[in-house]
Amino acid sequence: IELPKIEKKPATVLSQEELERLLATLSTHSYYPYILLCVTTGIRREELLGLCWDHVDFSKNTIKIEKTVVLAGSDLVLKNEGKTKGSHRTLQFPSFVSKMLLKEKEAATSEFLLPDSTGKMPVRPDVFSNTYRKLCKKANISHGGLHCLRHTYASILVSQGIPLPLVQNALGHSDLSMTMHYTHALPEQSQEVSNTMDTYFKNLIPASASLVKERLSSTSFANCRKTAGKVIS
Repeated sequence: IELPKIEKKPATVLSQEELERLLATLSTHSYYPYILLCVTTGIRREELLGLCWDHVDFSKNTIKIEKTVVLAGSDLVLKNEGKTKGSHRTLQFPSFVSKMLLKEKEAATSEFLLPDSTGKMPVRPDVFSNTYRKLCKKANISHGGLHCLRHTYASILVSQGIPLPLVQNALGHSDLSMTMHYTHALPEQSQEVSNTMDTYFKNLIPASASLVKERLSSTSFANCRKTAGKVIS
């Protein structure tokens, strides 16, 4: 018996205009540094929420992906394993994101980058996603899934000429069956990926640079978060 083929929906990415609108909408929101982290590193939602401050190396602008957060029914579970064999990796983030995260760390009272109201666990994945969708709606973006940021990140790198094996390494894929065989990325090549994101955002979205400067001169986003772990509109 031949089973019917499942048609895969085409990957959705944000256009340059949509990305600019999203950043403008997010500019005063507590999630702003973390959405920037998503779109400039390709980190998965579950990986982002599993990040602790000791996973962040500000001297190298890197984060180590060691834990993920998943929902088991209604329970939040921290796992030491990722989605694929390549999930455990080190990602490099742009310098302008580093400045924002450093200010967040200075005001942090939890080991997690995005803690819930107790500070003992991360924000729930569904809460984070629902808040992001509301922000997308506010920015007049219809395809508001968080995974869209991951596709957008990959598309930016490819459009800027970054070799596909480096994109694969950054995304934490275990194979590259649709494009080419897996090859290892060297440390200096990872820096190339980070530099590309830095240049892309500074040149394509000049407004983002002024937003960063404005937010860095004010209180941290952590202090703006009145009730951590709850939906903030």
